[in-house]
Amino acid sequence: MPAPSSKTPFADENPDNVFTVIGDGPLVEIGSANEAAAVDRVTLGDFPDGIDSTLLVIDALPASAPVVANAKSSPVPLPAGFVEVPAYGYSPQGWPLRIFGEKTGVLMALVPGGAAKIGSQNGPSETQPEFQPFLDPFYMDINEVTLGQYQKFRADLKDRKNSRVQSPINDGQPDDVPALGLPWGIAQGFVSWAGKELPTEAEFEFATRGPDGWRTPWGDGRAIWPTPRAVDLIGPVQSFPTDQSQFGIFDLAGNAREWCNDFYAETAHRDAAAARPKLLRNWAGPKKGSSVGLRVVKGNGPDWAAWHRQGRVMNDRHPDVGFRGILRIRTAATSDSSGS
Repeated sequence: MPAPSSKTPFADENPDNVFTVIGDGPLVEIGSANEAAAVDRVTLGDFPDGIDSTLLVIDALPASAPVVANAKSSPVPLPAGFVEVPAYGYSPQGWPLRIFGEKTGVLMALVPGGAAKIGSQNGPSETQPEFQPFLDPFYMDINEVTLGQYQKFRADLKDRKNSRVQSPINDGQPDDVPALGLPWGIAQGFVSWAGKELPTEAEFEFATRGPDGWRTPWGDGRAIWPTPRAVDLIGPVQSFPTDQSQFGIFDLAGNAREWCNDFYAETAHRDAAAARPKLLRNWAGPKKGSSVGLRVVKGNGPDWAAWHRQGRVMNDRHPDVGFRGILRIRTAATSDSSGS
């Protein structure tokens, strides 16, 4: 750590009042003892031989990001039902880093566009090869749709249309547990009601891996959990703070597996890679699946790696599958999603 200087924050402060280490994982909170809201995140990763493992990668938690005084309005107005949350700050392009969906009552995080690393060169055959489509920016729910959020949907439909929709198979559990076992069509109906869409496989994986193509949301190192965690463990959302992408989105590696919009084909990645050198913009998967009725499910791979993918029957009620929504940013330069 550099020697304190007159410009160093807390230069005269006792370190015991500055640093607070919480849990037994790689999460460290930093802040003034008199300013509890000023919190930064420190990520401690695994480093290869020859790299100084005392280096810390520090990035501000969005919850404590200051209001950007000179921030411009969003380049394109947000759709009705979505509002900016200025306290989280803005991207260089002027997009709010967080927006709030009024129907669901959930925050959504900005995922900037760019070249996304999708798949793996040496993973299971259905994940090969790695390829790089270009994605436009989008917002993603920071956690899976919960039972509490789903109940708002059911109540609204009942009041407006006097109709009933399927209940989750884990109905009756606490409100902050993911809604599980809903067929793909019901998940699609929920996100449409909320003014959103289901993510494509590429969008889900890019939100997980980030622009550097990390193996997991937290990087390329091993998972460190505050309590033991198995791939089939499903509990309240955000129970494992280290399962958080660099965009501030939770439970992309673990908790419920999640529906994506794409048809599932075992050869989807090979077909996409074969399309090069044509630019794959907003890749939305194949035109049809390997078998009728299969859609892509992402998350909860055996080693937490983001490239794992499965095909699940879209009309079945899978007890380990949930979902979340995204909001795509529509600009004049945005092209329609296209398959391989």
